[in-house]
Amino acid sequence: GHWVVGKSTTLSSNLNAASEEMRVSSWAALEKGPALIVATTARGDRDWDQFEYVRIKSITKDSNGEGATIAIERAYNGSPASRNFQAGNTHVASMPWDTRTKLDGRNWFINYATDCPRDKNGRTATDIMVEAIVGPLREGGGLENLGGIDLASGPLSRDIGIADYDGDGTEESSDIYWAGVADFYRRLREGLGPKRILTANMDWDYLHYINGANQEGLARPSDPWNEVSRTVNEMIIWKRLSPLPFATIAFVQYLTREEDLLYVQMHRLLNGYSACLGMAADMKNGDGLDELTRLELFQGVENKPHWLGKSLGEPKRPASLTPNLLGDGWDEIIQNMVPKRGKLVKEGDELVLKQDGRLVGFMTLNLYFDLKE
Repeated sequence: GHWVVGKSTTLSSNLNAASEEMRVSSWAALEKGPALIVATTARGDRDWDQFEYVRIKSITKDSNGEGATIAIERAYNGSPASRNFQAGNTHVASMPWDTRTKLDGRNWFINYATDCPRDKNGRTATDIMVEAIVGPLREGGGLENLGGIDLASGPLSRDIGIADYDGDGTEESSDIYWAGVADFYRRLREGLGPKRILTANMDWDYLHYINGANQEGLARPSDPWNEVSRTVNEMIIWKRLSPLPFATIAFVQYLTREEDLLYVQMHRLLNGYSACLGMAADMKNGDGLDELTRLELFQGVENKPHWLGKSLGEPKRPASLTPNLLGDGWDEIIQNMVPKRGKLVKEGDELVLKQDGRLVGFMTLNLYFDLKE
């Protein structure tokens, strides 16, 4: 009961351990993909000593429009072995899964809902997950010297929608799931204490529990400028709003075969992000990165992290360092300058290109001058 499942139906015929087809009372609650089969007690409670995960391969509806014959793959994705199930007192429910992964139907959602079903020891999924993560970090634990954990950018950022969160066979709003996610983060931070680091998906609702974001695949050749500026602004805002010490990690990954030719350049870009924003950059050695890592990231044997590109002082405008040779003579050339999505404004002895309203796209400046020898 610690995985999220959908609305359930019942077996309309007995299912033996060798069968790869099952008959159900209603097809409306089911869809192709992973599913749970679980026996029920005389009181209607689910019997977690008798369950199996299967994969629904096809659904053949009955002519009456209600029941269906379901083709299934038995003992799916780490399930207990195939077993017999009786008609009537066996529930069948589809299971939502994370469609962002390449493992079709295999990445399921842990049920963090506040009223998630409990195991025989009275524990919810959140109880088990918090203990599994925090337990080894306690004094005397195998990971007591670990400085923190990273939850990656996993399913805690996905809205699953309506599902059977409390295990009663009917579906509820995902509000109780998100309340449970908040409780999970709170308890995780309590277990980690104030000094350990917790990074996860950039979720602004929990920035008082999370030190920073996991920026997977940050540096890519196809990143448009609006995504670059958004990343920079989000990191700056997070550092200002979160009461916790800032810690964020970034990776170069998910490159195509053509993009892989730019691997070293992408790591240089990632290093630039890291130096400017104070993020930790994960560098994969090999492919010419050994020397890059040693020299550019740590100044060789000096071992100075992100030394290259680190700010040495307040930014300076190059135009302000030299005299303006035109003086106030902008009127003579401004007629040859045509801005798009912006406007030219004289400020003192400078000509400034400024945004003109809220227009889609970038400001550009076209110059029309006759070039003469």
